[in-house]
Amino acid sequence: EPPPAEPPSAEPPPAAPPFSMRAALIPIPLAFAPRDTLPAWSSQLAGALEAALACSTLSRVYLYFCGGWAAAPLTKESIRALSIAYDCLPPAGAQLDVVPLLPSAGWSPSCLGSLADLSTLLLTEAPEACPETERAVSELAEVRRVANLPPLQTVVTPGGVPPPVMARPDAGNPDGYLEYARLAVGGTFDRLHAGHRLLLAVSALASAHTVYLGVTGDELLAKKANAQLLWPFEKRAAVAADFIRLVKPALNVEVSALLDPQAPPKAATMAEISALVISRETTAGGAKVVEMRKARGIDAPLTLVLVDLVGAASQSSDAMKLSSSLLREVEAVALASNVSSEDTKRSASEREDTQMPRETKIRRQDG
Repeated sequence: EPPPAEPPSAEPPPAAPPFSMRAALIPIPLAFAPRDTLPAWSSQLAGALEAALACSTLSRVYLYFCGGWAAAPLTKESIRALSIAYDCLPPAGAQLDVVPLLPSAGWSPSCLGSLADLSTLLLTEAPEACPETERAVSELAEVRRVANLPPLQTVVTPGGVPPPVMARPDAGNPDGYLEYARLAVGGTFDRLHAGHRLLLAVSALASAHTVYLGVTGDELLAKKANAQLLWPFEKRAAVAADFIRLVKPALNVEVSALLDPQAPPKAATMAEISALVISRETTAGGAKVVEMRKARGIDAPLTLVLVDLVGAASQSSDAMKLSSSLLREVEAVALASNVSSEDTKRSASEREDTQMPRETKIRRQDG
């Protein structure tokens, strides 16, 4: 007789989190003002991001900037520090979902406990080496204990090599706090990469109420290289808007499609929009929007908030840079290589089959 079945357990075992729901948190303790040419934390962060990339189960990394300037509203110095943070990503990590979390955007150690996908702590130094880190880690652990969540896996990572390309000086952005009730930002946002994330993070942190997010419509992208690989508008818009809300959950995000290259953007027609966030290479386009507002009789000023290119040798429009076009090209080459490899295997198999003696074919088919 078969053995009696075991009685079912009172509770089923918890399901393992899916790949897309695994995330790590890197606490970054800060000095009060980010004035150093190369912050001390850049080499530590580079090492931690290398460790994150080496772990195949991690698909998102939260950077928790704690203490110092991260508790104050955005400034041109803190924009530069965020640029350096994204430059710490190695080239292979261009599309890693790196999300900066700042106390000024409402993130405290207790709020970090609400991150359902968090599974790992990547520490750049032992917690006791820095009071700010030790306090944040201790409070996060207590929040998870009270919420009956499993403890986080903790890994202390070695330092790495700081990026060879650093963010340029702060020329162009105004002094003081960069905080605007309503601002605008636009782009294609295909295959969201580090450059997109920096642009969107600065937009979120500079806004106090609403971000108007303009996303290029599919029709305007039909002539792009490898256009067949472009994400559809709905996906590009959703991914960009979700990222803004993750950086600063209290914000309103209004998405619109950019369908006519001749039509003025909202920043040129809405007086209540007081800032436009742009990459430094598109300063000329931003200046044109300012002139369009004036031509329409809008006297309210429009501040241009400039964001550095990530991983670029310079900030000029013709500089080699990380781009969606490049990522699509890499994917197209990989797809073509896979197809070519499959075709080669199929042709070899067919040649082998035609050259094989009849009795051998029969034996092979019979197993």
